[in-house]
Amino acid sequence: MVVTIVTASFLHYARALRSAFEELNAGTGFLAIVIDPTPGTSLPEWAIGPQTLCEEQPRAQQLIEHYRETDRGDAFRWSLKSQLLLYCIRHGAKKVLWCDPDLMFFEDPKPLFDMIEPDTVLLSPHFRAFRPSTNEVEFQKNFTEGIFQAGFLGVGQDTNEFLDWWAEACLWDMSKNPVLGTYVDQKFLDLLPVYWSGTKILKNRGCNIGEWNWHENKRVVSNANTLINGEDSVMFVHFTDWTIAEILHGRDTSLRPYLERYVRLIRRYDSSFQPRVPARFTPGRP
Repeated sequence: MVVTIVTASFLHYARALRSAFEELNAGTGFLAIVIDPTPGTSLPEWAIGPQTLCEEQPRAQQLIEHYRETDRGDAFRWSLKSQLLLYCIRHGAKKVLWCDPDLMFFEDPKPLFDMIEPDTVLLSPHFRAFRPSTNEVEFQKNFTEGIFQAGFLGVGQDTNEFLDWWAEACLWDMSKNPVLGTYVDQKFLDLLPVYWSGTKILKNRGCNIGEWNWHENKRVVSNANTLINGEDSVMFVHFTDWTIAEILHGRDTSLRPYLERYVRLIRRYDSSFQPRVPARFTPGRP
């Protein structure tokens, strides 16, 4: 099963992600939380509101009460990842992939599901700069933003304990605080290889491609195809605004065909969709 969380205004992202899995014949279920459903508006059959989680999971209610009334909309959404994954497991899913709604798959995710055993937590490294001499800023982010990228992870059916721990950690604090050592829901995952015996680390460099791993995951064009470090084909890309900016105006132009496919797919569900570029983006930054 594949899951994500969106606002109602971003439902087209979830529709596009679901459509990509269907076109890849992945044969997997799909479930999304729409975090702010309008009263009286019907959701797709594959979507639920956040209160559905609370009917069975007290921790979900705690998180909703803690974050809903704040101005931290991102924290509200991200805090419920663990509860959505747990909900799927409680309803019979044996393997679940969490995907941020701005991910897009270009190859069948079966190899990812194949890695998941009952106690597996599958983590995706950022693959930021490994040396300070490569890029000081990206090197430092290994320690301030986390080794693993929480926009993608996978869990097996026997990971309830991990999911409750993750929810407890998110309830404690989801600030971006280098002094405290926190970075939203993400930095906590650095503990997993030490404390969770079922931790697996995704080493395929064609997974979770983003602007942050440009230095270590070199894009190599071969016979009109882009290979990462000349070996791994592109399985899925994380199309954040910064990743899109690098593709359109920066150093990641070899990924432009993938961005074009992504835009075409989203426009099936929102014809006015335009890729966003951060206002402070500077082309050609090191």
